[in-house]
Amino acid sequence: MLIYAPDRKYDFWKICTVGASDYKMPKREGVRYGETASFHNEYMMFVPPGIDFSEGKNGWHWYAEYLWRAASFAQLNKTGVVATDILDFKDRTQPMSAVTLLFPEAIENTDILQLRLGLGKTITFLQVMPVTASEADLGDVLYERFYPHDGVRPQMFLARRGA
Repeated sequence: MLIYAPDRKYDFWKICTVGASDYKMPKREGVRYGETASFHNEYMMFVPPGIDFSEGKNGWHWYAEYLWRAASFAQLNKTGVVATDILDFKDRTQPMSAVTLLFPEAIENTDILQLRLGLGKTITFLQVMPVTASEADLGDVLYERFYPHDGVRPQMFLARRGA
């Protein structure tokens, strides 16, 4: 994992996976690959600036664990995951027991959210957003809650990419 400190442009911590995209996910019915989805993903989580990432502190471990769980979900469950998916970890001991995968709204230049490494390998970068069990139960409606101003975020993503 890479950890980036808050800065002027993004005033929150950014933690990102490195290597999750080595796993080629299986094809999923109904997914249009090559536009907003690919067979390879990397994941990021935005963490509030008040969380202490200092050595010896463990307040950030929960975030790292959930990012890791999201990144390993596809391989452990032998499935593909894409933006708008809800990954329910069914851990009701935690207030946040699931995550949803989003296109990172904080990143203005969406060109950097897909990386083409050559023929047949494109990596999509997705934001992991922790959610409660009741939010996870909302299904497709949950996505609209994160993007109330634009419920069709994938189309905006495509338009900005010139696809």
